[in-house]
Amino acid sequence: MVIDIRGSELSMCIEKCLWWDKYQTLFLADVHFGKSNHFRKAGIGVPLAITNEEVQRLQRVVEKYRPQHLVFLGDLFHSEYNRSVEVFSKWLDTLGSTQTTLILGNHDIMLDEVYDTLGITRVEALQWEELIFTHDALEGSPWYNIYGHLHPGVRLYGKGRQSHSFPCFHWRETEAVMPAFGLFTGHINVRVKPGDRVFLVAGQEIVEARAEEK
Repeated sequence: MVIDIRGSELSMCIEKCLWWDKYQTLFLADVHFGKSNHFRKAGIGVPLAITNEEVQRLQRVVEKYRPQHLVFLGDLFHSEYNRSVEVFSKWLDTLGSTQTTLILGNHDIMLDEVYDTLGITRVEALQWEELIFTHDALEGSPWYNIYGHLHPGVRLYGKGRQSHSFPCFHWRETEAVMPAFGLFTGHINVRVKPGDRVFLVAGQEIVEARAEEK
């Protein structure tokens, strides 16, 4: 589903990412790659298969859009170095000439040498046209700010006590929040204000959530 933001057309994807066709660029927020490894290290039982599934999801989305540029909006990895970095490195080797950029997030705390070895360009923000991409919200930006960090979601309620929570894209007047791409992240329900637009990632489709008229 395409949305126009200050003259720039972005596609919201069912894989919880943004595609900017003009620049052949794919944006992913909050991958938190290797988070499951940190839980296992802490003695919490998490299946080993999650790391492999994370790689497969990344591979599928890259094969689908074939980006020239892959931009991570922070929290690419969850924390300190662990074996998942080696798995990620092998996957990066398959990308060929695809450029990779990491907008630094609060969890991106590994040594510079690790990112240098991976060949990932690191920046604090990425400003194109009237848009600026960051990990967390900017204060007073003249550009429209697109960021991650919050892992936004919406809970819908049905009859009785039925309810279901969905990750979402949350568009406001001057900023937008992307859903977390990572499998092991969860999401927090957003507070929707008048004028906001919220798009749910509901299985194989993007659906705009609309409040019922009273």
